[in-house]
Amino acid sequence: MSAPRLSVILPVFNARAFVGAAIDSILAQTLDHFVFHIVDDGSTDGSGDLLAAKAARDSRIHLIRQENQGIVSSLNRMLALVDTPFVARMDADDIAMPDRFARQIERMEADAGLGALGTQFEEIDEAGRRISGGAAMPVGSALVRAELEQRQPIANPTAMFRTRLPPPPIILLA
Repeated sequence: MSAPRLSVILPVFNARAFVGAAIDSILAQTLDHFVFHIVDDGSTDGSGDLLAAKAARDSRIHLIRQENQGIVSSLNRMLALVDTPFVARMDADDIAMPDRFARQIERMEADAGLGALGTQFEEIDEAGRRISGGAAMPVGSALVRAELEQRQPIANPTAMFRTRLPPPPIILLA
């Protein structure tokens, strides 16, 4: 089998009530050949045991347990392990649609200059019922750039990005 093209990164801190569903939504993706990095950032609510059980059942999961260092440290630790062309971000209290990765990679591969990509999202309650359509996220590079100074234009658990962009074209002047 070829090497995975995608790494998924999931930081976890005290998310026992939700993280199982988040992980299951990733493991059920239609694009199923990926590496799944999860950091248990010193959880004290039993999240670590749940994560260890999930990792024992699925070889795609690479579980790291550490003392609590915060989300930025956890994300940086996982990013240092990535050796795939694409990275998908996930949060412990979110659920990904089954075709998220397939559709995002298809779009990224169709446009080699596209460095990052997010999606729209819906907010759900603890029972999985839709409670809102979520904030309208900008669509298109120009709108994303325009909103960078006002807000984060890509929702974290919908983000996918390249680990390397192609070099810019060389323009020779005569």
